[in-house]
Amino acid sequence: MLKKNNQNGNHESELGQEYDAEYKWKYTKKLEFQAIYAYFNAGAFVKKNVSDNNAQRVFLQLQYHF
Repeated sequence: MLKKNNQNGNHESELGQEYDAEYKWKYTKKLEFQAIYAYFNAGAFVKKNVSDNNAQRVFLQLQYHF
């Protein structure tokens, strides 16, 4: 496991885990939609250094093939 240290004396080694859910929909041969949900569950190192620990994001993507 990667060891990180900062100037505040935090010697924790766990950064956290990320969980993703993805959905793809091929609308036509040339057009595809994609939605991704990502959740980051902060580990001990992040919790001691960042006030807003956990993060979640939603990504939407449209892809057209020429």
